[in-house]
Amino acid sequence: MTHLFQAFDITKRFGGLVALDKTSFHVDEGEILGLIGPNGAGKSTCFNVVTGTLRPTSGRIELMGQDITDAPPFVTARLGMARTFQHTTVFPQLTVRENIEAACYLRAKAGLAPALLRTPGYRADQASLDAAVDVILRTVDLKQVEGSRAKGLPYGYLRRLGIGIALGTDPVLLLMDEPAAGLNPTESLEYAKLARRLRDSGITIVIVEHDMKVIMNLCDRIVVLNYGKKIAEGRPDEIRSNPLVIESYLGKSRDETEADHA
Repeated sequence: MTHLFQAFDITKRFGGLVALDKTSFHVDEGEILGLIGPNGAGKSTCFNVVTGTLRPTSGRIELMGQDITDAPPFVTARLGMARTFQHTTVFPQLTVRENIEAACYLRAKAGLAPALLRTPGYRADQASLDAAVDVILRTVDLKQVEGSRAKGLPYGYLRRLGIGIALGTDPVLLLMDEPAAGLNPTESLEYAKLARRLRDSGITIVIVEHDMKVIMNLCDRIVVLNYGKKIAEGRPDEIRSNPLVIESYLGKSRDETEADHA
């Protein structure tokens, strides 16, 4: 079976610290994969390695069958991989629309000369990008504040803008790093709905999240890390009842864990 994304035995060392230890996992087209584990398990390091922010010490990474092990982030983005960050990263002085426009230019076809000369090809390209920005604004429900500067937005809006910026690169695979962090239960529920809409639109998703209610109700499959090692993989019901996961991460008895997610 051909997977959309695969990581083979990826290891990342920082001096004597092994942050990832021969970790392997795959993502299939059209699924939502959860990546969970306690603090320090290696989840963010894993995101940084697979998106090219960090180079692995060893191992191999493939996207749609293409080796991207040593590819920098701008290359992985052009190939169809995008990510959001734990701490919202936006251009604070730009408007909501301008933030998303900046990301959309990754897909622009016209070069510098056509842009300077305002050729018909450039104008057509610009019209296409404008339409793409409008779609993204509606998708993340920010159309009503498109002219507002990012620095003045409420936190929940900033989180949605972070996703909008990632969508601007036209990804086939979207990695979301703790999208529900700092949100209230209602906002977390809206994030889950948004993730499902993105998946239904054709975007495959990998999500790191500490909110187990979000993970268990949203994901098709879950990979569990602990001290940089993969200790479990399976459907939410399998992960919920896995004794090793309960002991190392959930830290509760099976009965307590099931009660939390009933």
